Order: sequence, then C-alpha cells, then structure tokens
Amino acid sequence: MKAIGTKILTIIEKTEKPVEKAGTFIIPSGNETHEIAKVISIGEEVKGIGEGDLLIIYKGAGATVKIDDQEYRVLTEPDIIAVK
Repeated sequence: MKAIGTKILTIIEKTEKPVEKAGTFIIPSGNETHEIAKVISIGEEVKGIGEGDLLIIYKGAGATVKIDDQEYRVLTEPDIIAVK
C-alpha cells in the first residue's frame, strides 16, 4: 500500500497522556492525550518525514482505515505535532 500526494500512511504505536514534572513528582496534565504513529508510506509531496519515522500526533487525528484486520491512520502534515 502506498500513500499519495500529501498523505502519510501510519500505524498507531501507542497513546500517551501528557505529564508535567514538579521535582520528583509526575503530575497528569489535563485529559488531552497524543498518539505515537509509525510511518509506513509517504506521498510524493511530503517533505521532512521518512518511512519508519515515529510521529507524535493529536489523538484521533486523520482518518482510520481498516484493511485485513490491521488499522491504519492516514494523516496530513497539520496532524503532526513532532517527529520523534
């Protein structure tokens, strides 16, 4: 399967809750979470991201597609918070 145009095909690795540290204490920082997605394929118009990269994305960003019992997430660059 190959992403086209400005699309990025990923698999969600895990969901994380953001935390803040105060000395040795870890304090949950609100209810919002983000997800870690592994890049499977990128469209020809995407720059600065490569196959195999891990992306930090907004929870629920993009479109979920299920093919052969595997869920994929199709993203665009505005869905990405950072490349890990």
